[in-house]
Amino acid sequence: MYLQWSLKSSPGLFKRFVQRSLCGARTLVTKGASRDSLPRIILLSRVCNRSHELRLPERRRLHSRRRVGPITPLYLQAYRFADRVALIDENDVYRYGDLMSSAESLTDRIADHLGGSNDDTGGERVCILCPNNASHVVAQLAAWMSGSVAVPVSHTHPATLLEYFLADSQCRMVITTDDELADRVQPIASKLGVTLLLLGKTDFIGRSGMEQFDDKTASADEKLSKQKDRHNKRLNRLQQLCDGNKLKNEPALIFYTSGTTGSPKVSI
Repeated sequence: MYLQWSLKSSPGLFKRFVQRSLCGARTLVTKGASRDSLPRIILLSRVCNRSHELRLPERRRLHSRRRVGPITPLYLQAYRFADRVALIDENDVYRYGDLMSSAESLTDRIADHLGGSNDDTGGERVCILCPNNASHVVAQLAAWMSGSVAVPVSHTHPATLLEYFLADSQCRMVITTDDELADRVQPIASKLGVTLLLLGKTDFIGRSGMEQFDDKTASADEKLSKQKDRHNKRLNRLQQLCDGNKLKNEPALIFYTSGTTGSPKVSI
């Protein structure tokens, strides 16, 4: 039987705790015990009727670092479960394949503005200002697939705070929906010289919308073929980075605290 007590407990409270709980224990394990707790050890021997062993933690414990294997990002894992339901929001039901199809199209748009010859933005910061639905998930996946660092911000933030986030994080692009959110962030993006990328409802469609979309785009075979080649090249490059374990140390997200004691602080 192993029990522990708080080193901040008063002597009287500690004595009652020992009398009621520890007299039947053979071994007392302490957490954070030190030589300062020796008076309580003596007290323990006085109030208990049988001998007890005090197991003090080692002063220093060397932990060997485990070698981290290849980190497989979510956007690569999702293709393995393309037909499984991933998300349900107020608009539709989304399978992993639906989300990835929308994310690939959005990644193309991000790369057209910020990407190089291989569609990689090289760690550019992309702010995501979307409602709590599939649009945010698609935007975040697309930011990662383009090699960008996602900076998610809440749609409830006032304009002054949004401007602070965009300026402090040095965002090059803001992804938002084409509704009142776009109207709010448009003046800020223009002031800071940040690219504004709008998402319509057809940019994040679920299972029912994807079936209608496939019927409408069946005639555009040549354009779809070029997009497919572009996506395949990107996925091959990302898979090579994953196999080489070169993604584990790359920054992925920038979070801001609530700023209760001053300006919001950043965490990467």
